Amino acid sequence: MRNGYDKLLNDLSLDDYFNDFYSLIARDGGHFILDGDRSLHFKFLTELQKYDFDPPIQIKNLDEDLRIIAKNGILSKSSIFYFTKIISYFLYLKNIKFEGIVDEWLQNIEIPEQIKTVSKIFDKNGEFLLEFDESLANISHQLVSTKKEITRELTKAQYTEKLQPYLVDKQLHLVNDEETLLVRSGFSIVIKAKIVSRSANGFFYIVPNSITNLRARYEDLVVAKYEAEYQLCKKISAELSKHLLFCKFINTAFDRFDKYQARIFFAKKNDYIFIEPRQSSKIVLKEFLHPAIKNQNPKPFSIDFSKKTLLITGVNAGGKTMLLKSILSAAFLAKYLMPMRINEQSHIGSFSKFKAIIDDPQSVKNDISTFAGRIREFSQILRSEPTLAGIDEIELGTDSDEASALFKSVLERLQEQNHKVVVTTHHKKLAILMSANEQVELAAAIYDEKIEKPTFEFLHGMIGKSYAFETALKYGIPKNIIDNAKQNYGEDKQKISDIVERSSFLQSELKLKIDDLTVQAQKLKFARHLAEIAKENAQKEYEKAKLMMELEYKKAIDMAKNAAKTKDQKEIHRALNETHKIVKYIQANKIKQTEHENISVGDTVKYGQSTCAVLEISKSKVSLDADGKRFFVENKLFFERAKKIHSSHSKKEDKGIKISVERPNTAYIKLDLHGLRVEEALEITDKFISDSILAGLHEVYIYHGIGSGRLAGAVKEFLKTHSAVEKFTDAAPNEGGYGATIVYL
Repeated sequence: MRNGYDKLLNDLSLDDYFNDFYSLIARDGGHFILDGDRSLHFKFLTELQKYDFDPPIQIKNLDEDLRIIAKNGILSKSSIFYFTKIISYFLYLKNIKFEGIVDEWLQNIEIPEQIKTVSKIFDKNGEFLLEFDESLANISHQLVSTKKEITRELTKAQYTEKLQPYLVDKQLHLVNDEETLLVRSGFSIVIKAKIVSRSANGFFYIVPNSITNLRARYEDLVVAKYEAEYQLCKKISAELSKHLLFCKFINTAFDRFDKYQARIFFAKKNDYIFIEPRQSSKIVLKEFLHPAIKNQNPKPFSIDFSKKTLLITGVNAGGKTMLLKSILSAAFLAKYLMPMRINEQSHIGSFSKFKAIIDDPQSVKNDISTFAGRIREFSQILRSEPTLAGIDEIELGTDSDEASALFKSVLERLQEQNHKVVVTTHHKKLAILMSANEQVELAAAIYDEKIEKPTFEFLHGMIGKSYAFETALKYGIPKNIIDNAKQNYGEDKQKISDIVERSSFLQSELKLKIDDLTVQAQKLKFARHLAEIAKENAQKEYEKAKLMMELEYKKAIDMAKNAAKTKDQKEIHRALNETHKIVKYIQANKIKQTEHENISVGDTVKYGQSTCAVLEISKSKVSLDADGKRFFVENKLFFERAKKIHSSHSKKEDKGIKISVERPNTAYIKLDLHGLRVEEALEITDKFISDSILAGLHEVYIYHGIGSGRLAGAVKEFLKTHSAVEKFTDAAPNEGGYGATIVYL
């Protein structure tokens, strides 16, 4: 890890998270901290994640190289190459059609023309392009030519008849950057050569004297090439020295963008989002999933930690420690704008310091006990500025009764100093002592006694039971020992424990009932919403028909007036007959409208022998529900035969509209949004959900793809605010994975 957070990140189980993140950082030795205005960084990240772009290549740290050119020194070819890669990357970014704050930032980076020229002198492997230096080009061509000549001479010697008995093979061997022949001892009888090396089997790698001059010429050319490259590096370094301030600026700008791009690609890779911390000390987590939780069906945490102290009690292995780690991790990640899996409606305050007291500080080497180590860490917090601290098993290492009294006083002092503290404990006494404190929030881990397992869920305002006896029995301690332990524990303490357990059970039961009523209320609210929409549509149809009738009526009047002006008696009679027909039609429809305009969506009517609910009224037909079966009737026929029984607007029926629909045979319906614009997709999604509700569906699939993540993000944002959506989740890998969302209605 980097930036001095090694221990904290290890204590919070964030090591793997940051190792994964650092694999996306392009700068060698780069870190995750973004200096400067956090709000500005958040806006930049929010805008940048809308676009597709390529990540930069790995770039070494150039701080030392900047110091060299500041003293008019000469940079190595590799250092210059990295500078040109930074310049080339920014030129690439400036050609992308960004908008908003990203575009504004990039357009303010003005790259001098001389620096643009420097950025074009390398190939992708970091070698100088020969067209930029004639001398270097000539030397390189001579090197190639001499190399070929050496190879030809070696091949010629290789096939000399006298040398054949001494050759080990017919290959050329590269040894110490020289092409050689592999021969047996005695070769000097037939060929004069220089021995370069010996093989493991005792053979000799040789270079014939006939190519010694060629080899010398080749080595001279290599030296000449180094000299030419040195002169070119000297020339480029001088140019970079002239633009030293720009080089420093672009190096810093690259570091900044490197941290942005790593966050963006990390978020896309893991389906994370960014949360901007607020200017408060409140923490309200909604569906936060700690990065270390990798099991198949992970349970995210939701917790309201608005007070100064959160005291978590309850069963072993019930998630107390992970909840503590989750609270501190979410706050830490938000502080540095690191992406996470969380509901964007979460509220995370701003904290300058973090402290996690989780491991056992006992050390023989340091001659310190568990309790003494804990006390030393508490004293450090008491002497520091306001801190977000997490203390796991606060009473560890000493007598619980004494510890409860001591830590009650310590926690109260921490509250006075505006520290915010998360505490876990197995012991109820500290929780009971702190329960009357207005700045203490209690949370109890829930244990399912039926399956004898923790649920990893928490009840607010409760003190949890440790379930020590139940756990011991489950893992093989004989029942008679457990019974004896309960007697030793004491009848009064057991009664207190039973009361705590009973209150937790009742609270849990109440929570389930409230959740069920909330779901029913949402469904009822949505049904009423649909009925209001249908009624509004029917009213619009009525107003439209009324307008048409008024126009027809005016037409009839005009025809009558025109007929009165003509002198032709036949034309007068014909016009008056047409007028009478129009008036008769208008009166007939007006009477029907008057008779039936009181029937609206949601009313109960008698139609034939059936009692039906009116689901929808359109221009041509009416949708009815009779005992859960939906059918359609022609508009004219319905209003002739239907008789209203109950109105949806009467006080008697004000409890709600009951709509029964026939459930289709299929268990789900799929909606494919591929290729659609966001606005178009959301409109179709809204109608799709409404249709699914009317069809009685409880589970549907929406396929939006992955792509840039913009469409998927917009769909999920829409689903979060839709009153008919109970919850939604990503589909299984074989059903579309992150490219599909399952919606529960």
